[in-house]
Amino acid sequence: MPQNLLPYFKKNLKSLEILISDTESLIHHSVNRNGSSGSGLIQSFSRIHNLSGFLNLMNISRLSFLGGLFITQKASTRKTLSGTERSLLLTLMKQIHQIFDSISLAEDYGSFVTPSRKMIYPGVERVNEEALKWTILRFSREGVHLPAHFPLRPLSMEKTAGGEWDLTVPDPVFRQAGRGEYLSVAYIDLVLWNDPLTLVENLREWKQRGILQFHGPLELPLEDETDPPALPYYLIIKTTEPPERFWENQRIPVRMLTTLSGPDQKIKLVATAEPSDKKLDYNPDENLELDEQTLLFHPEDVTELEFPIPQPSEKLPGPEDIDELTESNMEPIDQRKNNEPGTTIKYPIGIKMIIITSLIIVLALTGMIVLATYFFLQDSQVRIEESNLKISETIASQIEESLIAIGNSASLLLLGVGNNETADEINYKNYYFRSERHTLLAGIPEEDRLFFNENLMAELDVSESFIRSVVADHSEQIRLAQGGTPSVFNVSTYFGIPVLGITVPYKQEQGIKTLFILTDIRSTLQRAVQSRGITSTFIVDSAGNLIAHPDKTILVSAVNLGDLTIVKELFSSAVNTGQIRYTQDEETYFGSYKKVSFGRLGIITTVPEQLAFEAIFRIQRRNILLMIMFVALAILIIYYYSKSLSVPLRNLVSATRAIEDGNYTLDLKPKTRDEIGVLTRAFVNMGMGLEEKERIKDAFGRFVNKEMAEMAEKGEILLGGEIKRATIFFSDIRSFTAISEQLTPGEVVTFLNEYMTLMVDCVNQTKGSVDKYIGDAIMAIWGTPISYGNDAENAINGALLMRTALRKFNQDRGGDRKPIIKIGCGLNSGDVLAGQIGSKDRMEYTVIGDAVNLASRIEALNKPMGSDILISQGTADMVEGIFDLVPMNKIMVKGKSEPQQIYAVLGRMDDPDRPRSMKELRDKIGITGDFDNIASVNMEKEEVKYEIMD
Repeated sequence: MPQNLLPYFKKNLKSLEILISDTESLIHHSVNRNGSSGSGLIQSFSRIHNLSGFLNLMNISRLSFLGGLFITQKASTRKTLSGTERSLLLTLMKQIHQIFDSISLAEDYGSFVTPSRKMIYPGVERVNEEALKWTILRFSREGVHLPAHFPLRPLSMEKTAGGEWDLTVPDPVFRQAGRGEYLSVAYIDLVLWNDPLTLVENLREWKQRGILQFHGPLELPLEDETDPPALPYYLIIKTTEPPERFWENQRIPVRMLTTLSGPDQKIKLVATAEPSDKKLDYNPDENLELDEQTLLFHPEDVTELEFPIPQPSEKLPGPEDIDELTESNMEPIDQRKNNEPGTTIKYPIGIKMIIITSLIIVLALTGMIVLATYFFLQDSQVRIEESNLKISETIASQIEESLIAIGNSASLLLLGVGNNETADEINYKNYYFRSERHTLLAGIPEEDRLFFNENLMAELDVSESFIRSVVADHSEQIRLAQGGTPSVFNVSTYFGIPVLGITVPYKQEQGIKTLFILTDIRSTLQRAVQSRGITSTFIVDSAGNLIAHPDKTILVSAVNLGDLTIVKELFSSAVNTGQIRYTQDEETYFGSYKKVSFGRLGIITTVPEQLAFEAIFRIQRRNILLMIMFVALAILIIYYYSKSLSVPLRNLVSATRAIEDGNYTLDLKPKTRDEIGVLTRAFVNMGMGLEEKERIKDAFGRFVNKEMAEMAEKGEILLGGEIKRATIFFSDIRSFTAISEQLTPGEVVTFLNEYMTLMVDCVNQTKGSVDKYIGDAIMAIWGTPISYGNDAENAINGALLMRTALRKFNQDRGGDRKPIIKIGCGLNSGDVLAGQIGSKDRMEYTVIGDAVNLASRIEALNKPMGSDILISQGTADMVEGIFDLVPMNKIMVKGKSEPQQIYAVLGRMDDPDRPRSMKELRDKIGITGDFDNIASVNMEKEEVKYEIMD
């Protein structure tokens, strides 16, 4: 990167860091209060998204875009953020922090991102890519996906065969345009903007209005231009007006590239904006079915929208509580967030106890109520049917006796009164009507021997002639009686009161005559059929005509009940007595009937089923109410009992999660003497044991590398080794003996600790492991015990990091007490024996072999050759084209028959700030001396560090 851009990036990196911190604070603020503004978080993510795009930090841009989509989705549906979703946002911010810290670290060491998105240390970027992939996958499981056509993407220019600069436009942009609209490409120079965040506001506005389609960094190598842009950033816009006029109205200094007219069109770069008559000839109807479209989130769409975030009952995880996303623990975190069994409490024990117990009580009582109701209904039905039948039989017997008695009494009247009404006959007739006061008429119509009850006639206000007309209207009944069949018929409609007509065969010497009787049944038959509670009884003849009914109004109306189901059953049945359950007018009845031979009558008794079972249903409702009361009481009892189980268990769950997060000091005390108390005590003891084990592991890890510590913990360390291909690194401080003589032992230890911390950090960043410290020297290895496939590249990246770290370390040093430090690094790649060396009681993981010896000898050549990083031919072959290497003099090494070629490392090929020659390198790192003639250097000659005196 050109040095003049470094201040620009540093300044805006600081702005980006502030934005990231503010967004994280806003997330914590929203978590710790009852509610939060969705638009505030969306705008924060929008700013990070755009500013990181300006700085070409695409991974941060993608992650912040994910956060904006996530919050937009939740706010638009007014959905409360769950604990998992809040943790997911904090995890996202931790990933953004990790990427930002790695970029900042690279910047501190003197390297940065180039406009073409190539990093000086791609090993760090690959770690970030893995974290990015994991985060994108995690959000996709929440239904939030990065669009396939990401709106912020870098573009690069290419030279054609004619020497012109061409740009390939992404095809998806044309899916955003309509007929007659302009699609144009322009770019700005970001360095000219003092405050890029003001441009962010414009980008957001253009997105909302549908103007901005794609944007991003532009790789624009214009060395031959007089005024090339330092940091070009392109914008593809869609307007209905010419793009030149649009930019004029915006008052933004842009440089037009072209107006587009079709996808993948090669266009010529122009230095100044020129009017164009080209209009987009694009038919949107040709592309109606699109699998995916560009997605943009708009903070303005939810400016006033609030979504609630309830107060958590437990401490929510902060950034410090989220595990590091490394390859070793990335998958467990993923599984933990999946709500798999055993990860979250979805169904608390107390709730399950309440539900199960309540279910048992409800099922038991419901079964009991249902069975009791069923048996009660069956028993009640039998009793009702028996009662109905008994009532019908009783009334039938009474009616038949009454009718026969009326007929016999009328026969006696005829015998006592002859044709000549003598005084005795008149007295007898008067006596008869006084005793049979309900009889209105009795006599033989054929002989015109009709005797009238004058008192009853006066009461009913009817005349003799009226009664004779009634008799005349029933000639059919008279005829039936002459044939030997008695009849009973209803004549209530004539008199307005319940009155029956009776015709009875009357034998005389002259033949069978008809005894015709009219009788008032108000105090006889009508009283016999009066309702008894819920039971209703009535009498009908064979035609279904009412003879007697509890409601005299119905009787007087002479209603015909022949259509009733029970009446049909009565006269169609071959038996005289029967029972039936039937439905009439959507109401169910229990009915019984009894046939009466006199007059072919039927006695019917009915009970509505609803009324018959009302008492049972009332008992059922009372039982259900009692069941609800019992269940409520049981829930109350179980709730207080379950708390004695669930609260300790919940505390144990919280303690388990605390142990998962590395907090082994548990504030738990057993409060009961049951199994829960014993479990709590055992759990506390387990935490103490794990804490002790972790402390030992941590202490052990300080003496061996992390991989060895984990292998030791699993018991996988055994004596012996295996042949592996690795890159071995040696470094040494120049003139350390002289430096140490000027310092006290304490100062030497402090100085070495500071120096070693920086150097080891560089090794760890590039996935290497420190094998051992040899005084002031460091031996490190890449490729064992774990290989990442590009071990030689990682090893040289680590050495380059040491170079830049040492320059920063030396900035504040100088003088006898804090001397300037120079180091030499030697690297060699080859087959080594890697494994545990030592005894069963004391062993050490290391590598041995000829490749190790050669690396040590190469390191020693840095001083005479005036370099700081030397690599062997074997290492150089593995990184061909990646690093800028300078061949040095060949060397002869003991044990090797052929000369060995070694190389000095200037830097990475994709680092524009690397030294271009050995002289520039020596000037940069402060190496002085005459290195023109180094062929006479004797590798076997040791540095004289002492002299034996006489």
